[in-house]
Amino acid sequence: MIIKTDLIVLARYMQILTAKICRPYHGKILNIHPSLLPYFPGANAYKQALDAGLRVCGCTAHFVTEKLDEGPRLFIRMFFHINIGEDTIENGP
Repeated sequence: MIIKTDLIVLARYMQILTAKICRPYHGKILNIHPSLLPYFPGANAYKQALDAGLRVCGCTAHFVTEKLDEGPRLFIRMFFHINIGEDTIENGP
């Protein structure tokens, strides 16, 4: 069943949407991904950033497509600093 809607927002959804979901809602599903795409797509983006030794990371809002974290990005990004040796996955940056 397709629901008539203007926008679907995913935040910490952490699931991959199938083509069956993406196609009918093309251009209407917005995802908030916890990295500055195109860096660290997919799961565990925070861990990937920490492991890479980054000092600055952030989040990216993008439209969902059938390709994981590759949809058109919006210019809405939030940046935050990582304190090397202090910040961890458990306590966050």
